[in-house]
Formats: sequence, structure tokens, C-alpha cells
Amino acid sequence: MKKTTHFQLLLLCIFAMVCMPVFLSGQVLKIWNGSSSNNWNTPANWTPAGVPGEDDSVDIPADVLIWPTISTNDAKVYDISIKPGASLEVFNTGRLTINGGFSLNGIGMTLGNEGTVINRGDIYITKPYANGILFADYGIYNVGSSSTFINYPSGRLYIDNETDGIVNQGMFTNEGLITIGGAANVQPNAIVNSGTFNNNNCPALIDIVSPSATISNSSTFDNSGTILSNSLNGGSIGNNTGAVSYTHLTLPTKRIV
Repeated sequence: MKKTTHFQLLLLCIFAMVCMPVFLSGQVLKIWNGSSSNNWNTPANWTPAGVPGEDDSVDIPADVLIWPTISTNDAKVYDISIKPGASLEVFNTGRLTINGGFSLNGIGMTLGNEGTVINRGDIYITKPYANGILFADYGIYNVGSSSTFINYPSGRLYIDNETDGIVNQGMFTNEGLITIGGAANVQPNAIVNSGTFNNNNCPALIDIVSPSATISNSSTFDNSGTILSNSLNGGSIGNNTGAVSYTHLTLPTKRIV
């Protein structure tokens, strides 16, 4: 039998540290099991039992019979990871606040999505700082070509305190409101797209408040809605039939954190 050397064990430990999610001490990892219903607020639907709190990390796997939905305005967690084949839906009466971040493969993120996220309500990405240190690089990270994020006309996304607001490698569709940097700065990029990004239909609005945040696009970015930005360098937008303004307008949107 081949012996494992101390050097090989060290390499294995380093690999595990880099590739496994990194959480802050004191956090509880809550894994969705869906054993009772699709209700986020049912304690039995989580392992260990109990509804996640604002200091907890959430993992939503694919190997369950039913996935969670949020219909109330009190869901608060530290970070969320949606695995390939899994999904999360926020109803129009729901609000999800995510106030931290985790590191996966050396990349910090607050909401990491490898599956499907559907938002008809409000999602707030508010405080991705750990003990005063920037912990999350990306607010919403659509990881891989099979990832899908849909923000319906009633949906509102608020993203603050990030290096990049939205990083999309899959399919991202906005038909509602996205406000980036409305309460705290996001820079250098509001949106980084290497997949397909659609800002569609009349209500669709991307409001980039941060003065230096740009759109970085290397793939397909279609706009038939409205994009407002403070930046003089807005990046490249293909197939634009909507309005893109680099003189930012203050909108009557209200944040509730």
C-alpha cells in the first residue's frame, strides 16, 4: 500500500481550505431539507432544525423533493449558496436580507447561485463586511452557464458594499428594479457579464448610483428597459433599444433594512 507523506497531507489540507466554503467562527450552517413543506419559516425544513437567523449561512442542495419559498418580510441570513439543480423563490410579499458573505474557491460572495433564483419581492444585500474587512467580492454571483436569476416586474434588488454588484456567467433577466450602490458604494463594477443579461420590458430599471461603478460586458447584454448611471464609462451594451443615461437621476425608491 502506498504511504501518504506529510507533504501530501499538507497539500490535501491546503486544497480543502481553498475549495471548501469558508465561514466566520460562530456561524451555523443551515441546510435545507424540505421535509415538511416549501415554507422557509418552518423549523423542521432545516438541518439542524430551526429557521436560519441573520448570523447563519444557508445551503440549498438539489437532492430534496421541494425547495424553499419566502413569503414573509423577516428572512435574514449571513449568506446563501444555491447548488446546481436547486432553486429559491421570493414571493411578492417576501423580503430576504443577506448581510455577509462566504468564500468559495478563493472568491467572496454574498449570494452564490449555481441553480435558479426567482424574485418577485425584495432582496437586500446590505453589509458584506466582516469585522470591518471587506469579505465579499460579489453581491450576486450567477456561477456557471446553467445558473438562472429572474427578477420579475414586482421584484426589487438592492446591492451595497461590494467590489462587483452582479457577476453573471449564466442567464440573468431583470424585469423589475435593481439599485446598485444606493446606500453604500459598489466599485469598480456594477455588473460583470460573461453570460446572457437581459434588462427587459417597460418596468425594467437598473439604477447604478455608485459614481464609479461600470458595466463590464464580454458576451450578450440586451437592454429594452432603462439604465441610469453616474459613470461616464458605462461599458458595452449590445442590442440596445431602451434608454441608457449617464446623467444619474434620483428616483423615489425607499430602502427598508
